[in-house]
Amino acid sequence: MIAAIYARKSNEQRDRADEEKSVARQISRGREFAERKLGSEVPDEFIFIDDAISGAEFDKRDDLLRLLRFLKHTPRPPFHFLVIMEEARIGRETIEIPYLVKQIVQAGVRVFSYQTGREWTLDTPQDKFILSATAFADELKRVKDSQTVYDTFASKASRGHVVGATVFGYDNVPVLGPDGKRSHVVRVVNSDQADVVRRIFALSAAGTGLARLAKLLKQREHPPRSRSEVVSPDGVLPRCA
Repeated sequence: MIAAIYARKSNEQRDRADEEKSVARQISRGREFAERKLGSEVPDEFIFIDDAISGAEFDKRDDLLRLLRFLKHTPRPPFHFLVIMEEARIGRETIEIPYLVKQIVQAGVRVFSYQTGREWTLDTPQDKFILSATAFADELKRVKDSQTVYDTFASKASRGHVVGATVFGYDNVPVLGPDGKRSHVVRVVNSDQADVVRRIFALSAAGTGLARLAKLLKQREHPPRSRSEVVSPDGVLPRCA
C-alpha cells in the first residue's frame, strides 16, 4: 500500500534550519504514521509541500494542485492514503476545504490526520457537519491571527521598529533589552548601499529612465573609491552589494 503526505506552512521560517522547519516535521511524522499505523510506504514523489503559503490560497499552491492532478489517474490514484498533520494544512477556508476533501475521498484515497489518528470521511451527515464546522473554526482562527499580527506590526512600526525583511540601503540591527535578550530590531543606514540609493534618486531627478538606471547598476563592477566618484556627473553608480 502506498501513502502520500501533504505538508503546508504559512510563513517561511527563514531563521530555522531546514530540518527544524514545520514542513520537515510534518513529513517526518507523516512518514512515521504511514508506516506504523497504515503499514504503508511513502515514495518521495508522493510528498507534497507548499511552504510559506497561506491556507487561504488555493490556486497558487503548486503541490496541492499537483496532488489533485493525481486524483484523475485511472483506474485510481497511485496512492491509497493521504496523511496530513490536521485538516488546516489543506487550508483554512469554510467552503473550499469540504469540497477538496470530497474530491480526495471520492477518488478512492483515504485521508488521515497523524495528529489525532482520525480518518476524515464523508459517509454520514455528521461527518460532513464536523468537517464543515472544523473548516469554519480554522478560517475564523486565520482571520483573528491576521488581525493580531496587523495590530502587533502597526504598534511596532509606530515606534520605529522593523516589522519586515531587510530593505536595500539599511541594515537590520537587533537592540538588546536590560536582560541582554533581543528587544526589537531597528534599521541603520548602510553607507555603501545608501550611496547607491542617493545616486539613483539623483539620476532619476535628472531625467534618467528606469531602463538606463538598471543598465548602470548591472554594469558597475567595482566598489566606490571616493565620495567624488559617487556624485560624479558622468552617471557612474557605486556597485550594489
